Amino acid sequence: MKISIIGTGNLATHLSEACARDGVQVAQVWGRDAGKAAAVAAISGAVAISNFGELDQKVDLILLAVADDAIGSLSRSLAKVFTSSEIQPVVAHLSGATPIAVFEKTGLRHYGVFWPLQSFRSGKKVDFREVPVCINGSDRKALESLGHLANRLSDQVCTVSESQRQALHLAAVFVNNFTNHLLTISKELTDEAAVPFDLLKPLLRETVNRLDSGEPRDLQTGPAIRGDLKTITRHLKLLAGHPQFQQLYALLSESIRNRDEG
Repeated sequence: MKISIIGTGNLATHLSEACARDGVQVAQVWGRDAGKAAAVAAISGAVAISNFGELDQKVDLILLAVADDAIGSLSRSLAKVFTSSEIQPVVAHLSGATPIAVFEKTGLRHYGVFWPLQSFRSGKKVDFREVPVCINGSDRKALESLGHLANRLSDQVCTVSESQRQALHLAAVFVNNFTNHLLTISKELTDEAAVPFDLLKPLLRETVNRLDSGEPRDLQTGPAIRGDLKTITRHLKLLAGHPQFQQLYALLSESIRNRDEG
């Protein structure tokens, strides 16, 4: 299998590393910044390009590892390159949120989604084999091509419908983004109290590790699930100087109580 990568950011970098590790041939890496394209291309031995006219038209798959807002315009640009091609490659974006319909009026014949369900950071190594990859395609060719690549790179591959991917992305925001926001609040509270935030890390690890042995709803602890209104009232008073935190605490506590009653 021969692929090309459009983009030079964190995801393109991690994807290039995974391809190099598992022997997937990356033919080209495209980027507007020639220097960045060269740096990412060097990871897998690919050729760096900054002009769509230089694209190898014989690759099996082109992955759009770019910002969501750029997917539509880049897809249309790709379609112009392959308009006269008798055999078009599969083109896929790597977004959890962008609908697959973004490709429908571009002129591309085979397209899909290749979504690694993970948060990627610069300089942070990620074992791509442990990253779930969710795929979907417009036709059999797209699904086969995306499935082939996904199974080369990851031990957990899942074919999902459009609605399933949207639900997964929403759930991921709760798991990752909202959880991190709550940790940010916790850090602010411990800083104000002049106690080490590190004291909470074992509790956080235990909270995550418990998921291996039960359902989240069954593992809920704390004053809200116990109906401990005295403790909740004390906590709300402690948050008097942070009305937004106070409101969030009250909303989450009420949500926990309602879920338990339901």
